[in-house]
Amino acid sequence: MLTKADALLHLPNLEVLELGNNELQRIPLDIDGLRRLRELVLWSNPIEHYPASLGNMRSLERLDLMHNVMTAEEITAVQLWANPLRAANLSDLPPTIIGTAGFDPIRDQGNAFAQRLKNSGNQVTHHCFKHLTHSFLMFGRVSREAETACLLLADNLSPYLQVDEA
Repeated sequence: MLTKADALLHLPNLEVLELGNNELQRIPLDIDGLRRLRELVLWSNPIEHYPASLGNMRSLERLDLMHNVMTAEEITAVQLWANPLRAANLSDLPPTIIGTAGFDPIRDQGNAFAQRLKNSGNQVTHHCFKHLTHSFLMFGRVSREAETACLLLADNLSPYLQVDEA
């Protein structure tokens, strides 16, 4: 029997799925079959189980699970999406630019991620700004060192934002 939730898997080009506050109780186990899904919004639903396949969704840019109850095991499964260092395979990813700060509680995690990406054969540009804090990107107009870091990251990103006008 095909359920409403399973019917979603027959939409391979789906990019945004907004199901917040819909009394949704189940997420299809093979939700990662939606290879083009960029946004999955599931806030305020009585979801009974979160499949581990959520951690395999490479195209996902936004996952909103606010106001849902989760067990420790389910949090661990979803953390694959929230913390890419937990992923088993980091190969074949797009070019990545990472900026970490010397005074940042997640600096070591960012540095380790950059190294794992490099070790997996990906193109990585990584800068560790030793004298800056976690939120240095917000202080570009306040601190000369933060502004220099922001400009460097923007210069690194710029070639990927160019549009070919052929």
